[in-house]
Amino acid sequence: MFIAVELAIHDLSQQAADSKHRDVRLVLLHGFTLTSDMWKPVVDHLMKRCASRGLAPWHSITGIDLAGHGQSPPLQHPVDFASCAAGVATAIDRSRHRVSDGAHTPMQRGTDRPVVVVGYSMGGRLAWSSAERWCRPGDRLLLIGAHPGDLSAEQRRERKAADNVLAERLDRIELAEWMRWWVRRPIFDGLTRFNDQMGARLGQDGRSLANALRSATVADEPNALEQPGVGQVPTSYLAGLADTTYRRIASALAARGHARSTILPGSHALPLIDPEGTARWIWSTLSRTPPR
Repeated sequence: MFIAVELAIHDLSQQAADSKHRDVRLVLLHGFTLTSDMWKPVVDHLMKRCASRGLAPWHSITGIDLAGHGQSPPLQHPVDFASCAAGVATAIDRSRHRVSDGAHTPMQRGTDRPVVVVGYSMGGRLAWSSAERWCRPGDRLLLIGAHPGDLSAEQRRERKAADNVLAERLDRIELAEWMRWWVRRPIFDGLTRFNDQMGARLGQDGRSLANALRSATVADEPNALEQPGVGQVPTSYLAGLADTTYRRIASALAARGHARSTILPGSHALPLIDPEGTARWIWSTLSRTPPR
């Protein structure tokens, strides 16, 4: 059953933007258990690159809190993947119409201009699978460690069972205990107390996060490579060298002509452990093919 999912949108711009200069609307989507706060170090480095080159900041930078995360309404019960993806598409289009006058002022109605969507992990999957809904001429999609959902029926059953175990464990134990275990998994190698975003993770509701995992599991994700909108939006893909699964996905996407792929040293947690490298990738990707 399709359910309307409303998502919180945050202004991550750090100063007033001059629309006479580089007019790019960046829309940033975080990963599971995180919030839009995860992007702040990346945005810091993007702003420094602007300043060092004498450029005005981008027109707007917004972050979207995924369903059940951050300041988005809690998920009291699981919804379906399509509802989560539709909520992301709606939020992206809302961001398309917004301008920022600074870090602490409300965003106001702006012109309908292209967006560059940067999605990490779960956020990337939801943006990717909903591209048909939000993609317009001039838009770009930048993915970091996002799974395309090209699983066999058996793989879907196995992933569904594994994610249900994770969600049930999150329901049973204290959130702090679960999070300490979560960030110590090998896939997140390189996370420390200085970059693990633990404060933002623990400021959330465990039940809501468990329902978010049940709702947006890869097991229920349609194959993004078969979605009509994917072929319409220029796509770039970033993965960590130590992130074996997603490094292979990056190589496969490049070989099939689905995306321009880049590999950087690091694990699945690239935006957290190397925000400067992530910002440099975003910058260089857009510099190669500026949005129209």
